[in-house]
Amino acid sequence: MKAWGFGLLLDSPQILESVFKRLPFHLQKLFCNKVEKNTDEHLATFEELTCFVKQAVQRINTFFGKIVANSMAARRPM
Repeated sequence: MKAWGFGLLLDSPQILESVFKRLPFHLQKLFCNKVEKNTDEHLATFEELTCFVKQAVQRINTFFGKIVANSMAARRPM
């Protein structure tokens, strides 16, 4: 998308907030912790957020990740 010139638009606080709010709460919390570890205090980019989500998806698709996902689903109220 950056090749098409959308990089600055995607990195805007409004877009980042919109995407961030769609994440499950536990992923929002993990991403906040990850961003807080950055000492340069820059606003996270869209690319950083998407890389984080991709990593989370890869983890959840592992053997142990599926166990965690199933246990979380079982605890979820209907």
